[in-house]
Amino acid sequence: MSGIKLEWKDEGWAQFMADLERVGNAGLHVGIDEKDQHPSGRQTAAIAAWNEYGTEVNHQGRPIPERPAFRTTVRREQPRLARRMAEAVKGVLGGRENLEGALQEIGDDLVQSLREAVQDWAVPPNAARTIKRKGENNPLVETKHLQSAIQAKVDGAAKVDPRGRGSKLRDPLTGRFV
Repeated sequence: MSGIKLEWKDEGWAQFMADLERVGNAGLHVGIDEKDQHPSGRQTAAIAAWNEYGTEVNHQGRPIPERPAFRTTVRREQPRLARRMAEAVKGVLGGRENLEGALQEIGDDLVQSLREAVQDWAVPPNAARTIKRKGENNPLVETKHLQSAIQAKVDGAAKVDPRGRGSKLRDPLTGRFV
């Protein structure tokens, strides 16, 4: 009786499956850390939320109008970010890209877009008394702390890429690797 011999040849399947699992576990968070303190002593994330959604009354008893810079920017950038994310996943699964680095780059790009939106937001304008106090009509900028507090953080991704090279996180403020 003649037998049939089957032989398994991996050809990268195990690495592909490992990369697929890493992609599924990775996360990208862009925003303001809840622990970040504004120079006023308040949580920076709370100040951002008050401006994003508006308030009926602020700490001075006056309303803060809605200035949805974050939502507007994310909505505008979403199609481009989705394309970049798909390209990154293909690159990781194809062994050409480092997952953590690709996500950090995408996050840093969104951070830059959000910071620019905060800087350029003009509607509705500040009240006349606020313009007089600040010396300008820039509704979301007073100390620039809000802008600098916007960060991108990658988590759940492996710290070493599939090609065996180390990877590092890049600080979006300084551009230095940490």
